[in-house]
Amino acid sequence: MIDEDDANPFELCERAARGDLEAQRFLAAGAADCLQDGAIAGFYEGLTYARMAAAHGDTEDTGLLLCLLGLASQLLGPENEGARLALAGEALARAQVESERMTGKDAEDFDAVMTLAIEQSSPAEVIASKEYQDLMRAAKAKGE
Repeated sequence: MIDEDDANPFELCERAARGDLEAQRFLAAGAADCLQDGAIAGFYEGLTYARMAAAHGDTEDTGLLLCLLGLASQLLGPENEGARLALAGEALARAQVESERMTGKDAEDFDAVMTLAIEQSSPAEVIASKEYQDLMRAAKAKGE
């Protein structure tokens, strides 16, 4: 466990870069704190650590990443439509890929949520999502 009072951000970055899941989670969780404090750059950096943590495959880490991606997308205005579209597409893609790992009632419940999310998404977001899903699946296949 990382003691917040003794946390050295540079040490944590080095640990996260070496694959330390605990450091990745700590830095990812700090993204929301950065946003609350108005440190937008820190928020977007935390998003990167959330991606790293989610890559380990834990559903809770993916859940945090999905929340952060949604927030990141909503923070961008019309002048940043390309970046907003990319973030929204990534969120949809990650949720869809995650749902493929689910079974039983969890899968059924999540499919209903995904159907609603897709219905509320723009056609461009759905297209971006499909492109990201292909990339995610290719990355996973290459790693196996």
